[in-house]
Amino acid sequence: KDMIPYVPLLLPELKKVLLDPSPEVRGIASRALGALIQGMGEESFPGLVDWLFASLKQDSSSVERSGAAQGLAEVLAVLGLARVQALLPEILEGCSSPSVPARDGHISLLRYLPQIVSLQHDFQSLLPEVLPRILNGLADETEAVREAALGAGRVVVDTYAMTSMAVLLPEIERGIENDNWRIRQSSVEL
Repeated sequence: KDMIPYVPLLLPELKKVLLDPSPEVRGIASRALGALIQGMGEESFPGLVDWLFASLKQDSSSVERSGAAQGLAEVLAVLGLARVQALLPEILEGCSSPSVPARDGHISLLRYLPQIVSLQHDFQSLLPEVLPRILNGLADETEAVREAALGAGRVVVDTYAMTSMAVLLPEIERGIENDNWRIRQSSVEL
């Protein structure tokens, strides 16, 4: 609570660093943001989750959207599975948005959420809803979205191959039999 007077000075700088070109800097800024939310509560950072969601959709660089996705993943991990579940419809809708930046940003979020250790076990229950969106992203006409989807798919497979094979395998098999060659190719790669 000693930090509350400094939040107006600290938050703009953290937001700036969260959008830094360096992945290491973005990662550290994301974890710092999560730690601040955990220690001070979401109410000390009004509008932060909304800003992070808005940054996922911005027509800026994919690096900035990736930083926002990473920061949002850390914040949602602190806020818990119930908050992730409440926001999941918005996240999944963003994965199918007509806007290329929105699709890229939201699929990038699906890349970072399973990597958060505190969410790994709980996120497993969301795989049946999340995996089809990732596989659909593999067929996107935009390369940035396909790359984000492939990255998310790899993270999901690496994280849950041993514990959720019953969920992963049928989806990947459907992908292998898909009419779209990109989905088939990426499904084989996963």
